[in-house]
Amino acid sequence: MKQTVRYAALLLCLLTVLAVLCSCGGNGGKPAADYNDAKAALEKNGYKVILTVDEKLLPYSTMTASVSAYHEEDVIIIYYFETAEDAEEAWKDLKKLSENYEVCAKDGSMIWHATSKKCVKAAR
Repeated sequence: MKQTVRYAALLLCLLTVLAVLCSCGGNGGKPAADYNDAKAALEKNGYKVILTVDEKLLPYSTMTASVSAYHEEDVIIIYYFETAEDAEEAWKDLKKLSENYEVCAKDGSMIWHATSKKCVKAAR
């Protein structure tokens, strides 16, 4: 009987941890995978958005677009790359900016920096 209670308590703890992790969304989730969708979502949420797709203005030749947005004190910058490998290479440089932002993450061919998780949620 004691062992059954222990297993039940352990299962309850594991389910609680899983629920908390799922509800938190880690780093606030991730922005939309398409830069036009991210731009539209940010504008819908009241952000002023600058979309850069001109390759002459982008800091990396493998970058396809950059979305920069701000609203009051919140700022988010999303970098879109041609491939995940290109993003991984740029990540080595861009993660140094993480000290200035609450959220700094990479997923696939995207890298983003944001002053809050709220910014990332607004870009979905």
